[in-house]
Amino acid sequence: KIKELAFNDVPGVGNGELVSLAPFLNANSTLRSLDLTGATFDATAIKEVLPFFRLNSSLKNLVLGENPFVGDEGVKTIVSGMKDNGRARLRVLAIESCGVEQDGASSISDFMCLAAGEHLRILELSDNDIGDAGAE
Repeated sequence: KIKELAFNDVPGVGNGELVSLAPFLNANSTLRSLDLTGATFDATAIKEVLPFFRLNSSLKNLVLGENPFVGDEGVKTIVSGMKDNGRARLRVLAIESCGVEQDGASSISDFMCLAAGEHLRILELSDNDIGDAGAE
């Protein structure tokens, strides 16, 4: 059983590659750490792995940093899946330099107010343009 998966700084991990990983991720319930730092996929590809976020209650660390294509829509998709997962226990969410603005930050804030978000200990949002309203 795979517990950690890291493609950090591997060039060329874009939409096609994430979609190719979707069957594996969506069927995996034991993955505890997923690091996709430096990838270039967007919200369209993230939607393909939505079942992973809805069903995996083992995920503790999610690192998507340095991918400006994630954006608000990608963050909203991830948060939506985590909200649907009544047993989510995410502790680390690192999405620095991911093109997140006010709407994405608001989604994260809403998630943190739910029982599913109470386990979050580290939230990395640096180098995004969330503005003053998004920081509240």
